[in-house]
Amino acid sequence: MAIDRRTFFKRTAGITAAAAALNFIDMKAWAQTVEDGPVEVKPSMCNMCTSECGMQIHVKNGRAWKVTGHPDHGISRGRLCPRAHAGLHWIYDPGRVKTPLKRVGEWEFEAISWEQATDEIADKLKAILAEHGQEAVFGAQYPRTTGTLYLNRFMHALGVATTMTHEASCQSARQLGMTHTFGAAYDADWRHAKYLLFIGRNMGEGIKTGSANCFAAAVENGAKIVCLDPRLNQSAAITEWVPIRPGTDLAFLLAVSNILVTENLFDRDFIRNHTNGFVNFRREITQYTPEWAAEITGIPEEKIREIAYDLADNAPHCAVDTGWKAAVGSNFANGTDTARAVAYVNALLGNLGQLGGLYAPLGAIVAEPNFPTPAVPTGARNDGVGTQFPVAPPTGLPHVTMQHAKEGKVKAGFVRHFNPVRSFPDYEHMRDGMRALDLLVVFETHMSETAIEAHYILPEPSFAEREEIIKTDGATVSMRTKAVDK
Repeated sequence: MAIDRRTFFKRTAGITAAAAALNFIDMKAWAQTVEDGPVEVKPSMCNMCTSECGMQIHVKNGRAWKVTGHPDHGISRGRLCPRAHAGLHWIYDPGRVKTPLKRVGEWEFEAISWEQATDEIADKLKAILAEHGQEAVFGAQYPRTTGTLYLNRFMHALGVATTMTHEASCQSARQLGMTHTFGAAYDADWRHAKYLLFIGRNMGEGIKTGSANCFAAAVENGAKIVCLDPRLNQSAAITEWVPIRPGTDLAFLLAVSNILVTENLFDRDFIRNHTNGFVNFRREITQYTPEWAAEITGIPEEKIREIAYDLADNAPHCAVDTGWKAAVGSNFANGTDTARAVAYVNALLGNLGQLGGLYAPLGAIVAEPNFPTPAVPTGARNDGVGTQFPVAPPTGLPHVTMQHAKEGKVKAGFVRHFNPVRSFPDYEHMRDGMRALDLLVVFETHMSETAIEAHYILPEPSFAEREEIIKTDGATVSMRTKAVDK
């Protein structure tokens, strides 16, 4: 585009005038005023992973400015990992979902009002319930206190029995194996242990800052720590690494049990007073010799024996760590049995309730909110829990529900703070199940792999923009408070 000489001077004159006007604004003074603005500290909790570490959000000029660890939090104890600091970008991400969205095409959405969204969702949901019944509907969420309370109450008020969480893609093998062996999933007391055996767990990339602190304390206190892992992880690099073939941890644990039993290195008093079925267990465990395990695991027989002897020598102030995911919690084909085998070894060591052994996590009891609670429905679930899968936990099986959706048996779902399309192993299966629904409503802060398949996306506040109900953290309670406006 050509610009003549007269036009050029007119435009530059305008710019010069504007620049002159800015001279009346003292930019340095303005910047100093902003910098010196008062800071208000709001107690909250991180939302960047499952731990929900206690944090303080420092608010300046109406914006979240920085975060620091809350010193009184029962888990994180004043420390935060880098994810917590990165969470500030989540609040102000321009890609946030800020208004209800309705799908109008393949991955195409239009903004609508809350009134239109709730009216249309209600009409479609009522029609599905009337034609197909409650078994055709599910609610799914990441299981934290506020979501559990409200989404479950919503489903129960509708008479819907199928509520589920992410746990089938998380640590359900650990929970199921430990619960059916011990009655609960116990944790290891790292801080006071003399000997610790970790199986595929890496506290150098730990999930909880408090746990990482306890691991560091165990190292500083002189505990012998052995890390069983196919890879040389950060924890193994500063302790003792014992490489093992992937997926063979169960064979190793059975061999350790064999040594403890056949060489009479187990805690007889504990076994006599606190267990059932030991005679049968003793008979069966004899076939799982360290020679047999050495061929399977790639760990020399002598090393297997050394670890078993070290555990026995340090009992009861020692533990085979009960894991989180890793080989114990992840849902491999033998994951649940591996969790049970971890329980066997710890029981043989008699370490339950002992310093440096296993302990039941403390838990405060919080009263139910003082308003009516819908009755828990007794109808059939659409994921087979309790029927087709009698020992599956009530946290549900989302991948089974998606199979039934593809078969036309499940018609509607509500998903909050949870991305099952991404977090479950078979992406296409979960995506196709979501696409098969007649109504999918997703509550989200950002567009996700699950949200993009929804018929309606309802915006959710970020962790800094909402207040939540009290939750327990060990023997303490904590609460997320609203730090900034939406």
